[in-house]
Amino acid sequence: MVYSVSMYFLMAPVIDIEYLYAISVIKGLGMTVLFIGIWYYAMSTLPMDEMLSAVSVLMVVRTFVGVALFAAVYSWAQYQLQWQSAANLATGMDAVTYSGGTALYAPLQIQAVLDATKTLYGYVCIGGLFVLTYVLTHHFGRLDFRRMVSISRAISGSSVSARSAAAKTMTEATP
Repeated sequence: MVYSVSMYFLMAPVIDIEYLYAISVIKGLGMTVLFIGIWYYAMSTLPMDEMLSAVSVLMVVRTFVGVALFAAVYSWAQYQLQWQSAANLATGMDAVTYSGGTALYAPLQIQAVLDATKTLYGYVCIGGLFVLTYVLTHHFGRLDFRRMVSISRAISGSSVSARSAAAKTMTEATP
């Protein structure tokens, strides 16, 4: 959301690449938190043996279907908004007499792309507000810290029973 709002206000033909460094880092952090949160929420109720099949389905949906579908809708909306913006900008050009008419085509197209992109970022920000409102008001359930510990131990390679047995012998050995 911070990325979309920042890009909305930075849409101008005079920005440099340096303006986009911090925004790109923020976008990367947001995507990381989003992917980890969705994966943890989807996998928290599954036993370990069923998790592998669910991971493959989620990975296909996340990396192929979701990206392809959203990119198609986004590019279609960008194209439609660009032509609408070019038409809106061209209506005022008829009243002005200008000798080099084709010289205005390139700046008109640049402005139309910027206007369309800014409009699309505005729609993304409004949609993001609806998603944030839903997430903040939705009850996702209680967080099970024991499950997180067992997952991290399974990833690190040490079994839960071996660690609990070692902890039990350590507590028995202490007087």
